[in-house]
This record gives sequence, structure tokens and C-alpha cells, in this order.
Amino acid sequence: MRDQALDLLLAAPVEHADGHRIALHRIDDLPVGLGLDVLVGHVVAVHEQELGAQEPDADRARLWVIDGGKALRRAIGETFGATALVQRCQEHKRRNVLDHLPEELHASVGRAMRDAWDSTDAELAKKQLQRLATSLQSRHPGAAASLREGLDETLTVQALGISGALYRTLRTTNPIENLNGSIAHYTRNVKRWRDGQMTLRWVASALSDAKGRFRKLRGHRDMKQLMAALDRRINAKQPGALKAA
Repeated sequence: MRDQALDLLLAAPVEHADGHRIALHRIDDLPVGLGLDVLVGHVVAVHEQELGAQEPDADRARLWVIDGGKALRRAIGETFGATALVQRCQEHKRRNVLDHLPEELHASVGRAMRDAWDSTDAELAKKQLQRLATSLQSRHPGAAASLREGLDETLTVQALGISGALYRTLRTTNPIENLNGSIAHYTRNVKRWRDGQMTLRWVASALSDAKGRFRKLRGHRDMKQLMAALDRRINAKQPGALKAA
């Protein structure tokens, strides 16, 4: 079912300024073979229409929390340029690094990474992670390279000065994983998927069921602080008055 659903759906949980969530948008009405940049733009357009905007605001600052997928990262950059800030999922990064290490190093290296990411000082955290990469370079160059790749984007939310519950929410892609788990649980007894329309109906039902259990994201009271921090960061990169999503 999952492979079939990916041809028809694009999951994109969005956390708005008041902390409420939108879970997913259909893309089955779009032409086949579109690039991720078009799909990313489509999702944003639909979200903003739901918020009452007639057209997507190209100058709006946005924070994207993603895994390490290079195609998605490239699509976000190509579509939104300097108005997009990306937070790489720390849990995905941790797993990727540990995959290059023997089992006996998992606990110590994993703890060192978490200690850095638990810091409220992004510059200090970066230095800690760089030192860790250097210590791994000689015997475990694959792990060192994995840690260095995209390192700055694992620190984005820290660098914005966000801490506490909101930081813990935005540091990983767990909200997406949780949503996927809800869909899998709801559809677990379906043994035969006849066609795409059946997939759409079941996934829509699963999302409707999950929506009833949605809560405002942890730390939503600090969303205004996040929005202001996004504006400051984006304005520093690209002069002009920008609005945070």
C-alpha cells in the first residue's frame, strides 16, 4: 500500500502560527512526472489557500523540517530560495552516523551528538560536533563524513534561539513519522489494494481518524518567537520586509 500511496499523496504536516496542524494534501490531480519543486510549491499553495490567501506568498519566511533527502532539500531551495530555512532531523542524522560505526561505539557517539543538540548555544554545539567528527575521521571516515554532511542544518532551530518544548518538537520529523504510523495502523487489516482510488479512500479515512486526536504542537506558545526569529534570519540573508509563515 505504501508504494501505491506515494504515487497519489504527499504528506506534509504543517504547523501554523497558532499551533494547529494540517496533515496532508492530495496530488493525484496533478500531471504525472512533476518534479519535487512543483509538488512542494503545490502543497504550500494549498495550505495558504486554506488560510485565506489567494496566492502563495513568495516572500514569506518558512521553516522546513525534513530528513536527509537530497532531492527534497534541493526542491525546497529551488522553489523558495533565501526565504526557506531548513532544519534537518537530528534523529535521522544520528542513525545515519551510527550506521557507519561498530556497535560498541553507538552509545558514546550517540550521547555526544545528543549532548551537542541539547545545548542552547548553536555555536558551541557546532564546535562539539566538529570535534566529534575529527575524532572519528581516522578510524571511521564514513561516520565523520556523514556527521559533517548538512551539519549546520541540524542546528537551525538552535541558531534561531528556540529552546524548550518548541525546540524538542521541531528538532526531528517525529510528527511525520507519527502520522505515517497512524495511517499504517488504521489500514493494517486491508489485505488487497485493488486500485489507487481505494488507496485514497482508506488513507483519507485514516487521516480523518487521526485528525480527531491532533493536539496543538508542544511549545506552540513560542511560535511568535519563532516567527520573529525567522524574519530576522531571512532579512539578514535577503534585504526586504518578509513575513514569517
